[in-house]
Amino acid sequence: MESNRLFFPFVAFLIFCYSFVWTQTGEVQAGMIHMLTAAAAWAAGAYAASCVERDQKNGQIFIYWILATVLLQLGISVLQFVGLQLFPTNAVTSELVGSRVNGSFGHPTTLGKVLLLFIMASLPFTRSTLRRTRSAAWAAVAASFPMFVLSGGRANFFSAVVMILLWTLLLPRGRALASKVAIPLGVAVVGFASAGVWFARFEEDPEGSTRQHFNEVALALIPGNPLAGTGPNTYITTAGPTDMLTAQGWPVHNSVLLAAVEIGMLGTILLFMPLLVAFGVAWRRRREDSKTGDFARAYVSALPGISLVALTGWGMMSDVLPLWLFLAAFCFQQQLSNKVSDRSLAFATDIR
Repeated sequence: MESNRLFFPFVAFLIFCYSFVWTQTGEVQAGMIHMLTAAAAWAAGAYAASCVERDQKNGQIFIYWILATVLLQLGISVLQFVGLQLFPTNAVTSELVGSRVNGSFGHPTTLGKVLLLFIMASLPFTRSTLRRTRSAAWAAVAASFPMFVLSGGRANFFSAVVMILLWTLLLPRGRALASKVAIPLGVAVVGFASAGVWFARFEEDPEGSTRQHFNEVALALIPGNPLAGTGPNTYITTAGPTDMLTAQGWPVHNSVLLAAVEIGMLGTILLFMPLLVAFGVAWRRRREDSKTGDFARAYVSALPGISLVALTGWGMMSDVLPLWLFLAAFCFQQQLSNKVSDRSLAFATDIR
């Protein structure tokens, strides 16, 4: 597939550096597996897009899978909120996050990041010609917001709000007028109802804790290995000897800086370039009143929020990276499809 070619340079870079540049330790091997899995996830997402047609039965199955996953996480989160010890975090994380829920993941913000990506993938399905598909997509979006609040991730919540509002603004003129009123109103209600949570979070951590310190540590490391980095999964062992907080297991709270340290500036460019190319395609197609346009609008709407999350935490480079690339490739490949949705055909017929 055309979209898969975008990741060939990154995979070649990984193989070359692993063979000739990085020290082949156990942690680098684990990092290589993680990075190659992420690259494979991009290919899998592109393939999934070729098998899923939004306005057909397989599209309905796809959105049902997302909805089922979201509802499962919601059920776990509610049980955690009432005090049941399901999927507990480790002792250090538990002390820091307090009563915030984390679903089946190891950290509350990881739950929020996964939900953010699911919303991106769900939004195009809210415009399906199939009523059940539309309902399932909106249910997945709506069920995510209680978990944004309960998990307490500020960047995740505000990124989701921005995504929903941008999606609404980018909808074609004269179409879905009810949604353009109802969606912002619903977002406002959720924001007002959860305002107390966010005020409390800002009072607990008004300056983002030690983020600036971690950024300075990472920036000091980059000049030592500017092109290829120190190797994937080596940040803690590289920065730990010179920084006490990092030695305790805390990487830089910035996914781009984390990538720049571990795989160098060249590797970082090669990793994120496919995502930027996908954005360029989406930006050009965002005005189309079609299935292709819907996936383009979802991708464009998601990028500002996902960028915010990536620049304020390391999670997008950890366990979330394969899912991010899978769903990004899914949305991208849907835009490259030459298929025309039933909605577009019906609209064209009406014009005639």
